[in-house]
Amino acid sequence: MPAMPPALRLVVTVVVPLIVFLLSRITLPGIDLPVTPNVPLPNAVSFDPSLVSVVALGLLPIVTAFVLVEIVAAILPPLRPLRRNGPAGRRSLRRASVALALLMTFVQGFFIARYFESLSQRSLVLLVPNPGAAFQLVLAATLTGATALLLSLSWIVDHFGLGNGVSLLLGEAALSTLAGHATADVRTLLSLALVAAATGALLTFHRRRAGALRDPITGAIPLFVAASFWSLFSRLSAWGLPIPAPDRPDSIAFAVTHCVLLALLAVPFAFAFQRGISRDRLLPALGRATAWLVLVALVALSAGDDALCAVTATAVGVDLVLEWRLRQHAPTLVAVWPLPSVASIDPALARLRAAGIYGFVRAAHHRALLQFFGPYLELDLLVPLARAEEAQALLG
Repeated sequence: MPAMPPALRLVVTVVVPLIVFLLSRITLPGIDLPVTPNVPLPNAVSFDPSLVSVVALGLLPIVTAFVLVEIVAAILPPLRPLRRNGPAGRRSLRRASVALALLMTFVQGFFIARYFESLSQRSLVLLVPNPGAAFQLVLAATLTGATALLLSLSWIVDHFGLGNGVSLLLGEAALSTLAGHATADVRTLLSLALVAAATGALLTFHRRRAGALRDPITGAIPLFVAASFWSLFSRLSAWGLPIPAPDRPDSIAFAVTHCVLLALLAVPFAFAFQRGISRDRLLPALGRATAWLVLVALVALSAGDDALCAVTATAVGVDLVLEWRLRQHAPTLVAVWPLPSVASIDPALARLRAAGIYGFVRAAHHRALLQFFGPYLELDLLVPLARAEEAQALLG
């Protein structure tokens, strides 16, 4: 990673999300906007331009591909060493993830093209004036190229900006969502601010308390699992099975049940992500994580996905601010080793400190929200350039 002035890195970090924002305003080739009805309709049909932009798929193919490759590497014994044997192994997994992401995007592009064509065929809207194989191929190729461009932009941030590139783009998406709902009522805005403040305090707790585990030790995964469970419970209840499922998502019964479910889910995830940790360290961290999960869930009952967007934006912001402050004093930091998990961060840093080497891990706070399920947020360990070879020898 080249030594660059911190100010120039800050410029790169600001410009890249701006490029992505501008790309979201470029319509896919072969799509006619504004949309005009084929036949007279009671209400005019309109589309959000971002839904038919060249980056309409966003980071979803990239995130999905990285997670799938990581799961396969964890399951198959011959591939397990790749997850932990340093830069070479992680580089192999990254290449496989990139190839899978581009393939998935190309295939998905054909289905998206067919869907757009079906709108015209059903006489709903005239969206594709020239349907056919050529349109399908061009649209699939365009989406694939856009995904490759997003990967390239994330690589530029990794090498010439602040933070992790994919993390930065996810943070930009979260902020865009929040900005689009900036006209929400004051109560919702205050609730989101409370979630952001609580998340920032939780993520940085270990920096203020010696020996504390990195929070949240459960990640945010229980929130997603609880939502999936509740969707299943609601479906079973709708089918007539005796499953307790309050009709109103904003009811007290729903909130209490949701919080109890989160508390129950937090325990296995805490033990799964923090194996071998003594109870006197694990239990307080589990309490902090559970309280935070319940707070986010309660706010999400009224604010919806905006609560998780506030959490993501806060984590990305913490990572960027900490790296920016560090580079003010150590502009020659370079990446020397990719860490396999959040649990491996503190042991690696302790090993470097014992040798008198200061280390910093990129995207550590954002990755803490995802734990194992965030391999696209690579945990690059940074050290001063003058100590890079020594650090690699220690970690290898």
